[in-house]
Amino acid sequence: DFGAWNRPCRFDFTPETGRSGWALRPGTVSRMTWTDTFGPDLLELGILLQKRPRSCGEIFSASANFNTKVGGSSMELLPVPHGVVELPRVKSDILTPFTVAVCYCPDVTTVASRGTCASREDYVQAFGVLYLWTVQVCDLETYEACPRPYRRVIPHQRFVLKILCPPGGGCTSTPENRVKFLDAPLKPELPNWDYNSPCKSSKEESKHVVWPSGADSLSVHGGYRVDYKIWGTKPVLFDRTVRQTFE
Repeated sequence: DFGAWNRPCRFDFTPETGRSGWALRPGTVSRMTWTDTFGPDLLELGILLQKRPRSCGEIFSASANFNTKVGGSSMELLPVPHGVVELPRVKSDILTPFTVAVCYCPDVTTVASRGTCASREDYVQAFGVLYLWTVQVCDLETYEACPRPYRRVIPHQRFVLKILCPPGGGCTSTPENRVKFLDAPLKPELPNWDYNSPCKSSKEESKHVVWPSGADSLSVHGGYRVDYKIWGTKPVLFDRTVRQTFE
């Protein structure tokens, strides 16, 4: 669950609020960490030729894209009812997408003098890959390069949405990708894997979103490239007053 851009990623193993099918079998010491960032994909004209992933148990340092001033680069995983842990927030100056593998130390001691789960080599079990995308709001004239993305748009200003894909499989080379604009919810956001999340449960877009054609809503894909998706031929606008928020 990444939620809003400034919220931490949360791993939830509790039966009440956690992801269905997830469980934690804790050891005497149970900790998690993440790998260094995946290397850039080898591409040719936007087509994936080779991935450069990272593996759990490597001695490389954890990715420095997270703000680890509080809590460090590993967190304790406890059994229910405490089976919730939050990764540090992504640093505010990280503007590009990236990928890390998430690793678990199930009570392992590789170097006895350091103790249990004290070395990078102790985190031997991968239990997920964390993709972080970047969304850009681009000008109609320069959307392909998008040299100066907008931070906001004014009502009735058409713009082009561009999504930068993280390496290692963040996007696939198929037309099975879509965007959906929703009015920002009044209640707290839910994880995107929650069936009650608006992104999953809402069947239609906000009535304030105007595509070039009504048939474009939820039907136009962002292309076949794996490094970015872009809706350049279908700019949208928001038919709403100022100081409104969409997701």
